[in-house]
Amino acid sequence: MNVRDVENRMRSVLLKLGIDDFRVRWIPEGNPKFSRKRGYVDLKSRTIFIYDRNEDEAWSTFLHEIFEIRLRRLTNLYRRFINSLLDILDDEVYRRKEDFLNEIPQILSLVEEARRNEGEKRKG
Repeated sequence: MNVRDVENRMRSVLLKLGIDDFRVRWIPEGNPKFSRKRGYVDLKSRTIFIYDRNEDEAWSTFLHEIFEIRLRRLTNLYRRFINSLLDILDDEVYRRKEDFLNEIPQILSLVEEARRNEGEKRKG
């Protein structure tokens, strides 16, 4: 089992799939930080990490992570859509809050005026 050879073959698959901005790291000795994970995709470093000890399992995990990368393209569409909706909602909430804040002096004035009128009625 030559780790670098397996990584190179995995990298070749990525290139053929057009996922050429990712690299692969197979670390058969595992990673205590991720002891329960067989692998994961680190988007910051654009690296697929695989922790399986067995080469066949490593290929299975590699396949899983490729699917994960491909599925992110779909979920990113939803994320962008939801974020756009949140931006619109945020703008509307801000506008309504500003409208309310601008109404506060009028509300206070009306309440004070009504209070004074009630007091004058009691006197008269």
